[in-house]
This record gives sequence, C-alpha cells and structure tokens, in this order.
Amino acid sequence: GLHLHGFQDGHHITCGDSIVVRSAKDFESITLLDGNTVRLDGDMLVIADAKSPVAIAGVMGGEYSGIMDDTLDVVFEAACFDGVSTRLSAKKAGRRTDASARFEKGLNPLNALEPLIRALDLVKKLDCGDVCADIIDVRNFAPAPVTLPLDCERIRRYLGADIPDTEQFAILRRLGFVVNGGDANTTAKSGATTTDNATTASGTHDQIACGATTGANADDNAIAASGTHDQIACGATTTVTVPQTRIDIHNTYDLAEEIARIYGYNNIPSTLPRVQHGRIRSGGANALRERVKSGIIDVLTGDGFYEALTYGFTSEKLLTKAGYNGERVRILNPFGEDTAVMRVAVLPSLLAAAASNIADKNNEGRLFEIGRAYLPDGGNALPLESERAAAVSFGKDCDFYDIKGTVEELFAAIPCGEHGVTYAACSDNPLYHPGRCAAVSCCDAVLGYVGEIHPRILERFGIRGKACGFELLLDGICEHAEGLAKLSKLKVRPLPRYPAVTRDLSLVCDNAVTCGEILDVIRAKGKNLESAEFFDLYDLGEGRKSLSFKLTLRKADGTLTDNDADSAVKRVLNALSQKGVELRQ
Repeated sequence: GLHLHGFQDGHHITCGDSIVVRSAKDFESITLLDGNTVRLDGDMLVIADAKSPVAIAGVMGGEYSGIMDDTLDVVFEAACFDGVSTRLSAKKAGRRTDASARFEKGLNPLNALEPLIRALDLVKKLDCGDVCADIIDVRNFAPAPVTLPLDCERIRRYLGADIPDTEQFAILRRLGFVVNGGDANTTAKSGATTTDNATTASGTHDQIACGATTGANADDNAIAASGTHDQIACGATTTVTVPQTRIDIHNTYDLAEEIARIYGYNNIPSTLPRVQHGRIRSGGANALRERVKSGIIDVLTGDGFYEALTYGFTSEKLLTKAGYNGERVRILNPFGEDTAVMRVAVLPSLLAAAASNIADKNNEGRLFEIGRAYLPDGGNALPLESERAAAVSFGKDCDFYDIKGTVEELFAAIPCGEHGVTYAACSDNPLYHPGRCAAVSCCDAVLGYVGEIHPRILERFGIRGKACGFELLLDGICEHAEGLAKLSKLKVRPLPRYPAVTRDLSLVCDNAVTCGEILDVIRAKGKNLESAEFFDLYDLGEGRKSLSFKLTLRKADGTLTDNDADSAVKRVLNALSQKGVELRQ
C-alpha cells in the first residue's frame, strides 16, 4: 500500500515551474489541510515550490494543496519517503496520519509506479480529464541485489521440521527468490521491476497533470542493499538472491519464515524447546530490584491478588477524585481529556479499575500493580519517575487489618533494614480514612501508606462498601533491602532445645495510644522475649480501648521458670504504666 497524493497545480501552489523536495528551513511554517499551522525546522522534510512549502513529506498536505471545486490541473505524487524521516516529521508536527503510518513501516520504492498507473487508468476510464505522456522519474536510490547464504540444516533446526533441501529450494523459487549453488542448478527470475515513480499529464478541458517524485533526498530515501548476513559455520555454498521487491528479507531467519509460511504452520510438529540447565548469575542494583519485584508479586498473588496493568496517563478528573490537587505533568498532544496528564500515584488507577469491576457486578476483588508515577520536577522538562507497588482490596470482607497483614507478609518475605519496618498512625493523607491509615517506615524513611480508603473518595469513584489499599515506593524498599543484604550472608540457628512460656496480656489504654507504641515498649523491656503479637481489640467506650497481646518467652541456655516469666511480664507492665497503659482486670 503505497500512499498516493493529489496536488492541485497552477497559481494556488506553484511559483515557478518545479516542485522541490527539500529539508525545511528553520522558522518556516505551513498551514495544513486540517487548518492548523505548524512551525517547521531543519529536521523535517517538505515538498515545496520555488517560494514556500506546500506539504510535509509523508505526513499531510498544505491548506491550498487540496483538490477544490475550481481545480483544473492536478499533480499525482507517488513517492516513497524514508520511514525514520517521516516518523520524525510526524512527531514534531504532532500529526500521525494514515500516510505517515504507512511510510514509518518502510515501503519499497519499486512499487511506486503501479498505483500511479492505476490512478491514471481510472482518470481515463471515468473521463475525468486527459492524461499527459510525460514521465518525471527522480530516483534517489540504487537498487542492488541482496544475496544471503542458505543453510538448509540450520533452517530445519530453527523450525523444528524435517523439510528436505529440494522442497526449501522449490518454495523459495515460487516466491521469486533466485537459488544459486548446491542442488539449485535451475534459477528463477526475481520478477522485480526496475522502473520507478511517475508520470505527468496535461489536458484539454479539465487538464490533469500526473507526476511523481521520490519525496526524499538521497540520504533520506536510500535503501541499504546489504543486510545482516548470518555466518554459515558448515561452509555451505548455496546462496539466495532476494527479489528487489522484498525489502523485508535481511537474514536466514527471514528465509526460514518464508519457508514455514508456504510449507504450512500446521505441518510443523509441536515440540518442546531445548532448555540448558544451569545457574542464572546476576548482580547489581537491577538484579536486586528484579528480586524485590518478584518477591512482591509472589506474596500478592499468593494472597489472592490479581495483577493489573493500567496506563501511566490519566485524567485531571480522576486525580482530583482521589484527592490529589497539586501540580501535574501535562501531555502536549493527548488523545483526549481522559489521557491529558501523567498520574502522580498508582492507587487511583486501581480504584478506577475496582469501580469498573463493581459496575460489572463483580463486587469483590483484589488487584495490584507495579508501575510508575510521574511527578513534576520544578523547572526541568522531564518529570521524576517513581516506581511503586500498589494494591487495592474491595468487598464486604476487607478491612484495615487484612490489608495491613498483607503488607506485613510482604516485608516478611523482603526484610528491610536491620530492625524491620514500623507502622505509625496517620491522619493527614486525604486518600485514606483518618483513623484507619498507617505510614510504613524503615530507618526513619517513609516507604508508603496502607489503610482503608476514605468513604468520601469511595463515593466519588462510585465504589459501594469498603475498600482498602496501599502504595509503597519501590526505590525505598530496594535501598533498605540492599543495605540488609550487605550486612552479611544468610544466617541460620539451631532449633531451640528448651520449651517456651507464653503469656497473654489484655491491656487498657486511651484511644490515642497506638498498638505500635505498646509493642515497642514490650520489645524493649521484655527479658528473654522471643516474640510479641497483637491479636485482639475491644472498644470500651468513653475514649478507652482494650488491646490483647501474646508474649512468647524462652531462654537459650536453660529452662525458663514461671517465676522468670512473671518477673519479665512485671517489668513490661511497669514500663507500660508510665504511658498510662494498665492491665485489664
């Protein structure tokens, strides 16, 4: 599919007797067919008359280049533009058209003549005008035959099919390839045409000028005659000459694909790929990050979360609904209002996905994503990119302790810091419920937040019931996980030889006292303490609550007596009493 373009000739666009294909001049501008004016620069290719540009090559024509009701003379252009040059021009102009999409993929200049002849034939058949016999052929490339080595055994190994040499030769000949050497004594013509681009016309009543130029300079429109040639280790002498019309054939793998296509994919037996076993060696920051991400995925999928993939660009409306009212990174040429800005957090995208599920009657679910957020970086043109792990759980059974338990399990699989992570109550994050949110920290650095989503936010998203979530900074996790990895290698210890003693404590305190504060005191003052776990909460009313903890005590060098355990518990209670925490009677 070569793109054909029609220009109206005459005083509307041409000043002088020539149409020139050249690089644009800096600060030139052109008004396109869609009415928008685009500023040009020297990296953009244009089609111009003697005075000014009339089209951006391979992208879109100028305002006055289109065919109008009073048009008498028409120029047909069948050009082939360099894909890289076209993509660059389309990107700078902010226009991706059907023409640019075709040229970006790379087209064969030898195919330019056929669509032009077809257009001229239709002009004559429909009696639209008179076609001139003049031919304008500007060829800025030198077609040269491309010869590739043909290793039939290698192709058999690559495809996993026992295709005889003679059948491979026959298939390639049927496709217009010339097979030389080996058993290939008979060659076939490649069938490639050497004519190129163009025709012009002049007429009598509605005079139509039909012409074509290769709308690129020699550097932009050159076709490399040599590809990446595979080296044949077996010393095979068989070679293949590629038809000039097949600019997509560069190496042995391309030949194998052509053979497989004609041989029939259904005739290729299903076989398992060969796998060489061995240790995978990796190191460095990227390896650590991949291990952390893999650990996060393992934990979350094990907890029943499904991985989601959402766009990095989103809408102003969605970020505002989630309570983010600061500056955003805006997209210069967005697809629409829903993709006008880059997201500043990942969790709002998951909330939108949860709302979509609920709208489809899927009222319960768990989603997570490891993605990037984009934050404005002052006056810098490029934003700060922050990779994050976020998750949302929605439905009647989700609560704060459930989602916090998931985060605790995550950091049990990925230890951070020498003393692990801590959780502190947080009431100033607008996305979360002020009484059911915790800041996750390690070594005094905040890694993220976990909690129940604020009811006001849920109402804005149209989420019925409750939803909980978290969002953690991957850079922070990797930083502290890396620090732990540098301390020492994995350590092991023998199983305990002596029995443990457990004590359950039900404590009464004000609502302002957090569970984390009590655990910190227990761990600091508990002698022979092996572990301390919170397991129950009861609201006593009047601003008071009851918290229950399970303490496990054990001595490493002997049996712990009841007196030893009671003494350790008494020491803990004395320390807690200084914070207004008492044993429940």
